[in-house]
Amino acid sequence: MKTAFTSLAAALTGALLISSSAPVLAQANANVKKEAPGATKAAVAPKAGDKLMSKEELRACMKLKSDIDSRRADITKRSEALKEEKLTLSQPTPAFAEARARVDAQLERVKQADNAVKEQAQRVQEWNDRMAEFEANKKEMRNADRRANVLKQERVELQADAKKLNDARAEQVAVYESLVKAANDLRGSQGNRAEDWNKRNDALADEEDAIIDMRANYAADCANRRFREDDEAAIKAGK
Repeated sequence: MKTAFTSLAAALTGALLISSSAPVLAQANANVKKEAPGATKAAVAPKAGDKLMSKEELRACMKLKSDIDSRRADITKRSEALKEEKLTLSQPTPAFAEARARVDAQLERVKQADNAVKEQAQRVQEWNDRMAEFEANKKEMRNADRRANVLKQERVELQADAKKLNDARAEQVAVYESLVKAANDLRGSQGNRAEDWNKRNDALADEEDAIIDMRANYAADCANRRFREDDEAAIKAGK
């Protein structure tokens, strides 16, 4: 039987390009290669002094190439999924957007309550000024007792109004703080999703590094090596 010899280099051309690392939310550790968690160690073809591969060497090289191709395809698929997921993570969820709108609306109510308290404080200051003027001039005033009673009644009313306004402001602040907490809880949940995304993205980068190692093994042990075509046919037939 005529035996044909073929080089694996040609068969490998264009087949070992892997996708670039997926974009990350957190800064990844650059140029650090790790073995992917749970990944099995790639088979490496045994080296031989002669460039013509034995059947078992060819079998090992064919398996290594198959592993590279299948893992590269899986990484590419997962990388695209991570890219799409990142787009959703960069946008606030509808629930968080609604919570933030409630916070903003309640903040306006708190500001209105603040203004009411400030206006009341101004009225109190004006009363203090009039009371000071009265005390300084009451000996010369006609109907000073009547004037003193009016001022005292105004003081009672001012104190009652101040209590009412301060209580109302406290209620609005309590509602505001509750809404802020709810919004922060939602944002914290989104932050946890981003952290999980980063972990999965880092793990994917580690797997890409592992493929680079596999490619290096293939280039060292399989590329530019001749083999018998009948050995290849037998291996593909499961023999």
